[in-house]
Amino acid sequence: LSGAEASLGRSLRLRNSYSPKSLTFSYAALGALRLAQADGARGEERHQRAKEAEAFTQRAIHLGSPGPAIYVLFHQRGEVREALGQPESALEDFRTAMQKAGQWIGAVPTALSLVTGANIAIQREIFDSFVEAAARRALQTGDQNRAADAFMALEANRAASLRESRELVPVWKKRLPVAYWETLQRLNQQEARDLNANGTRSPESERLHLELTEMEATAGIGFAVRLAENFRTRSSLIDIQQGLGESELLLSFYLGKRESYLWAVTQSGIKLHRLAAEAEIRQDVNRFREAILNGEPAGDKVGADLYKRLFG
Repeated sequence: LSGAEASLGRSLRLRNSYSPKSLTFSYAALGALRLAQADGARGEERHQRAKEAEAFTQRAIHLGSPGPAIYVLFHQRGEVREALGQPESALEDFRTAMQKAGQWIGAVPTALSLVTGANIAIQREIFDSFVEAAARRALQTGDQNRAADAFMALEANRAASLRESRELVPVWKKRLPVAYWETLQRLNQQEARDLNANGTRSPESERLHLELTEMEATAGIGFAVRLAENFRTRSSLIDIQQGLGESELLLSFYLGKRESYLWAVTQSGIKLHRLAAEAEIRQDVNRFREAILNGEPAGDKVGADLYKRLFG
């Protein structure tokens, strides 16, 4: 990290002298460095490093383009605020990052993007951060809205993955008219202008967005191509609940490095449960699988323990 600090300090001085318009890159990188330093520190030093990380990242957000994608910056600030013990502020940053990333997902068709592969990991990390932060707050506060937000974000991200699958991309592209892509391009340009102006969506953006939604509905697409909107409202959750019978239950799993979560959705409600980390669950599943394949007498006990861990 000390070597990184020396290099980033030099790059900051060079940009100040020769390329001041690209200072966003330096401030974003310095924010990431301070966050890494905070992760390795304790006590007051940890807090001070995190505050410096917040200041650098905030400055990068304020300066804007050219620089890292805006959703990357908001995600970084969310991580910083988590380190500062500000869960609500961190959650809002993760929400903004997810919305911005969702707009990018909807705006860049797979076949036209040379950097989709490089961005998939970043986008997944952003969605994961929001899901985990919202789920933690839901369990800490008992807020069912937080549980629903996390569930819908998780399902929206899965829908995005489905949309990008090789099997479905040709289908929905054929069903959308040429005017759709022209309107989408105008919307992207308008949203860029909105972001540079005051960061809020203009009436023109709203109008273009409505046009896209109407064309998607006319084409009969089962889910909106611009998935950034889907998790914001309860309408999508209501649609899911209305598709369940009175005696039916939808179970949705999220596996995380630190902890996992299970959502249980019925016609009338949604409940969230904390599970063990992905590595522990994977170990139990592998143990059960080996017991079955090898015909071990203890297989029933291993299976019962796994069932209890997942559904108990």
